[in-house]
Amino acid sequence: MSRPSLRFHRPALGCDFELRFPGDEDASYLRTALESVWDRLESVAAELDPGRPGSALAAANRMTAGERLRVPSHLQACLALAGRLHADTSGAYDARVPAGATRAVWMDARAGAWRLAGADLVCERPGWRLDLLDLARGLALDRMGETLREWGLGHALLVAGGSVVLALDPPRDAEGWRLAVGDGEVRLAEAALASFGGGSPGTLTDPRLGQSAPLPRPCRALAREAAVAAGLARALAAATPAEAPAWLDGHPDRGLWTASGERLGAAARLSGPRS
Repeated sequence: MSRPSLRFHRPALGCDFELRFPGDEDASYLRTALESVWDRLESVAAELDPGRPGSALAAANRMTAGERLRVPSHLQACLALAGRLHADTSGAYDARVPAGATRAVWMDARAGAWRLAGADLVCERPGWRLDLLDLARGLALDRMGETLREWGLGHALLVAGGSVVLALDPPRDAEGWRLAVGDGEVRLAEAALASFGGGSPGTLTDPRLGQSAPLPRPCRALAREAAVAAGLARALAAATPAEAPAWLDGHPDRGLWTASGERLGAAARLSGPRS
């Protein structure tokens, strides 16, 4: 019988980060390695936690017209990914969010709120904010996973708040890490799975229209990187059934799990019973 997994926790970015390891790992070595892993998490949170007044993201969201901000590395990575996801999803993913804007204001002003000028972010239209928390949590998992591999700890499961999961190699006697998804279970290895919308019905705003729509069930996305999965799950919540499959073209590692329960791409190949 396999030993219970070893679990470690640390709060950051507004949620609980959990690391799971096979029960046969050396606990003393793990605790030493985790000092570096938690430091990596802190380096991401220090730049990207919107609740920290001193973070680069908080500073970006306080910018006035014409103000410039030197963009540190983690924020650069999130902005670059946000741009790629915006293009890949035809605008269904958009990190720019207005505060209390009407649909007319949204449609007129969404473009041009910020621009990148070399290593600087320039505010062109104040009154907007960057909502990068989903990408930040995913990026933190990706960076932590890199650190674990540097320490030779490739068998691990990393979880951010229950909404983003990064599975490295599975336990040595398993084909994947067992995860509860909806009413079922899947097994995940060397991939990330993210959900958007929580476990209860809610609403979302389509960033292309500035309109709210019902979200009856969570949307989920699969990718090799946790930050990519988190962004795709958010975009999927705003997409129509017809447009989402095109996001998978040229990306065999990506999969989508719609609110209706349909699995597309790599999500259709996940092992385990369907929910």
